[in-house]
Amino acid sequence: MKRLATIATSKHIIIHCIKYYSKRDLFILGFFIISSALTFYLGTWQLNKGFSTQNIKATKKISRLQGTWLSKFLLLDNRTHNTLAGYWVFVPFKDSKTAAYYWVRIGFLPFKHRDDLAILNQLDFIDGKHITIEVQSLDWINPIVWGEHHIQKLNLHTIRVQKLDQVTLSKSVQLLQDIPFYKTHLNSLLSLTSDMPKGFYAPKISNIIYKSHKHFGYALQWFLLSAIPLVFFIRFITKQEKHL
Repeated sequence: MKRLATIATSKHIIIHCIKYYSKRDLFILGFFIISSALTFYLGTWQLNKGFSTQNIKATKKISRLQGTWLSKFLLLDNRTHNTLAGYWVFVPFKDSKTAAYYWVRIGFLPFKHRDDLAILNQLDFIDGKHITIEVQSLDWINPIVWGEHHIQKLNLHTIRVQKLDQVTLSKSVQLLQDIPFYKTHLNSLLSLTSDMPKGFYAPKISNIIYKSHKHFGYALQWFLLSAIPLVFFIRFITKQEKHL
């Protein structure tokens, strides 16, 4: 019954508008309604985005791992930092508590040419010492440029890839020696939050830092904007009704 009453009321309003309003007035009314609906939709979109980034931020807390680095390298190709071309370098870290291997991004490595890998042999932090590192989870990374060979074994210790997802990581680990596949954590990547090795740069971590308050601010702006055409709509209706 309520639904029928609503349909009847809506039908009455539409007939009333067509009968008593000119085409110009109907155009103005339609503009107000569409503007208010569109801006309200944008407000809800930003609101949902704010809540979703809050949830992501909650799942990406900084954690600590204790263990040792392994002298193996996974190079994510086609990366840039401050106009420099280079790699994101991932190194396996063996957790002493679980004996699991985690792939950790240690930073951005610029190169003069794509096969300039000499700095990897000079890393002084990969010395087998038991250390504690601070890490944060990192999303899977799609390629910027898809190469003909998206997984390349450069030597016994180094793999070059164009993207990093679960499948690519699994295949890369199988190509490297001395890393037990069944003990390798393949569900996610990690990134160092500080203490980058000498010669490396800290990559931009916009995919780790989420500012949900900005989305809430945008949502408020859109909601306020949606109220403006609604106010004009009500004033226009009341003004026109007086002249009927």
